[in-house]
Amino acid sequence: MQPEHGCAITGWASALPSTVVTNQDIMTLFDTSDDWIVERTGIRQRRAADGPFVHPKPSVSPPKAWGRQPKWRPKPVALP
Repeated sequence: MQPEHGCAITGWASALPSTVVTNQDIMTLFDTSDDWIVERTGIRQRRAADGPFVHPKPSVSPPKAWGRQPKWRPKPVALP
């Protein structure tokens, strides 16, 4: 008989950096236009990582919050 192994996704979360970079901001750095950027990418604004978002902190914060829920406790995971 084989031992039982498995996993389950019990929740998920997301995080966005607070700094918003618009096409207007890009236009101050490069010789381009909003129309040119939107036509080629469809993007009008994007988020820029800064401060605590330049390291994996967002991936750590939600599990800590979930750990306060009574039925779930975070466990260390060894990565290769």
